[in-house]
Amino acid sequence: MKKRIVMTMLLAGCVMALGGTVYAEAEAAEETVAEEAAEEAAEEAEEAEEPEAEAPAEDGLSDDIYSFSIKIGENIYQFPMKYTDLVEKEGWAVQKYYQDMTEESLAPNSYTFLGLQKNDNKISVDVINYDINENLITDCYAGGITVDGSFDFDLTAYEVTLPGGIKMGASNLDDIEAAYGTPSDTYSGDLYTKYTYSKDSYQNIDLYVYNDTNTLQKAEVRNFADPEDFVPGEVSTEVPECVTSYVAPTALTDDFTDPIVEFMGDLYRLPAPAVAFINNGWTFENVSEDDYVQGKGFAAVNMSKNNQTVRVYLYNYSRNATAYENCMIRSLRFGSYDSEVIALKLSGGVTLGANVDELMAVAREKDYYVKDDVENGYLTIAKSEDDKYDNNIEFWINTDVDPVAVASIEIEYRDLAE
Repeated sequence: MKKRIVMTMLLAGCVMALGGTVYAEAEAAEETVAEEAAEEAAEEAEEAEEPEAEAPAEDGLSDDIYSFSIKIGENIYQFPMKYTDLVEKEGWAVQKYYQDMTEESLAPNSYTFLGLQKNDNKISVDVINYDINENLITDCYAGGITVDGSFDFDLTAYEVTLPGGIKMGASNLDDIEAAYGTPSDTYSGDLYTKYTYSKDSYQNIDLYVYNDTNTLQKAEVRNFADPEDFVPGEVSTEVPECVTSYVAPTALTDDFTDPIVEFMGDLYRLPAPAVAFINNGWTFENVSEDDYVQGKGFAAVNMSKNNQTVRVYLYNYSRNATAYENCMIRSLRFGSYDSEVIALKLSGGVTLGANVDELMAVAREKDYYVKDDVENGYLTIAKSEDDKYDNNIEFWINTDVDPVAVASIEIEYRDLAE
């Protein structure tokens, strides 16, 4: 305030020295100073009214159960957190049973769990891959934790505390409800009562109070929301080997169960790269240059050619995200309800109208896998029982029209050519 008083006095002096014109300017300046002072005073008053941020409790935790945090001994864990931070910095070791898993990869947007231990105390952690690329489990995040004092964790060896001062091995149902309010869901059984507090999908806390001790013995904390420090990977510009090594067939074979087919006049060996279809005149619909399929993922897309449109599934066989054209098409179908232009012919010349009795006879002669459900309109054939899910042909028979004629064919081959 002293500076503003001095400024006012100086302005008054200028008025006396310079006359009427300067007086008007000085008066305007003085009004501006007064307005600024009033604004600052209002801001100070508003700040004084704002409550101070809630200080952490003595245990270092907040009272908010949806902070998704837990304190074990002297260490606080807040999820999600980097797996390496949990293991390397906090001294947890992977249990022997799970050690081989640390060398495995995790597909994008998927999760698994690992068992960790410190001394004789064991915990379970959810490990999640948020990336668009497949990553080693050790490069992923821990999205949750389970501490089970009823089974493999000694609650007397390490004090385990949840937000709001809830302590495992001591707090009961009343304590939990007093701290967190009415649970989102409650389960009551002969062994325990479970309180579930849910914020959103995969954002929940499960608290188990066992009937024999009337205390909290098990806690599960899970938060799969995107981590603040997560940096997504990039789409690979490298063309996968399964695409570069693909060779289009030059002719059909004599065996209708082989993965070589003729589709709309062109030959393919399934699974075939999408770029092979593009080279034969097919185009993607509503796909931009920036679109990609995540590592080991898939996407459904429409492709068109000669005013005909088909829907196909693109499978990325590489661990890194890649462009649509670098993915594989592993199944094709054609039915009597489709335009005749979209013609699918299997090896051996099998197409719509083929006799299902003859197909089954050939398959059984070669000791192929046959699932005969012709009575209900379906017949599935594969080279072996081991192939029945991954590499097979499914025929549909419209029994109302012709009980033995093939009305639809769908062939799927997932295995790459050796």
